[in-house]
Amino acid sequence: GIAIPFLVISGTMIDWVRTAAGTDLGFRPEGLASVSVNLNGAGGAKDSGFLLRTARDTLQQAHGVRSVAVADGLPLGAGYRPARASRPDHAGAVWVGVIRVGEGYLETVGVPVVRGRAITAADVAGAEPVGVISKPVGGRLVGKEDPVGRQILLPIEENAARAFTVVGVTADFVGRSFDDPRTQVLVSLAQHPVSRVLLVARAADGLSSSALTT
Repeated sequence: GIAIPFLVISGTMIDWVRTAAGTDLGFRPEGLASVSVNLNGAGGAKDSGFLLRTARDTLQQAHGVRSVAVADGLPLGAGYRPARASRPDHAGAVWVGVIRVGEGYLETVGVPVVRGRAITAADVAGAEPVGVISKPVGGRLVGKEDPVGRQILLPIEENAARAFTVVGVTADFVGRSFDDPRTQVLVSLAQHPVSRVLLVARAADGLSSSALTT
């Protein structure tokens, strides 16, 4: 019964974004649709995780759906949390937008990984805290050095700085607006759960996001 409301995704279509921007956004807005899910009544982290897995897996099997992911934000949408990222061994910091994401997020929104890996199902609570950064963050924090394997400090919970190991680097992509610096950090949603998330779906090739919405 939990999965039934998610058999057809109903949410905000963002096909118009590419035309409105007139620039390379760094992601693929065509064919994307999203719906907000409130987990406040889910009964705890375990039940919330089960609900999201059920909803995602069921939606993945729906006609016209190519891929599905869970996150608390989207490019050019709500959910970005500004934070100051820094290195433990170096002075200076850079403002970034933080998004909590689950497995398959980058593939679904169409952001390429240029080094290392994306957030995966193995990045669970209790595992090593990891982050994926956009290329501009790496350039500002470590210069021409390889950021993969290095640690960054990020005040993600209660403004207390926490160390994350960088496991991947993405191409640059837009943040909350066209004018924001393309400095993004993605962390594991499973390691840092929140009460409101987005189910994000990409339509199969040749279909628009209207095929996924009602």
